[in-house]
Amino acid sequence: MQVHWLRGLYLQLLAVLPAAQNRGIGACVLRWLETEAVSDGGRHVWIMVSEYNGGARKFYVRNGYHAIADAPDVVRDGFIELLMRKRV
Repeated sequence: MQVHWLRGLYLQLLAVLPAAQNRGIGACVLRWLETEAVSDGGRHVWIMVSEYNGGARKFYVRNGYHAIADAPDVVRDGFIELLMRKRV
């Protein structure tokens, strides 16, 4: 997590082992992070997800995140990352 990033927090990495997925762990982590953002005076939680990672994109949308911008060639040439945000 990076604090004080564009009036909020930026989640650098969220990974849940396959055996532990679909149990609400990721959503709990997001709720905790959103609470931390608010208590720190932030208004947003930011994440970046690979466009090709449909499962992650659906997870973030289900949890209230919206795509803000495309970021091509950030992680790897020819791939697009999506900057997503949730207002808290």
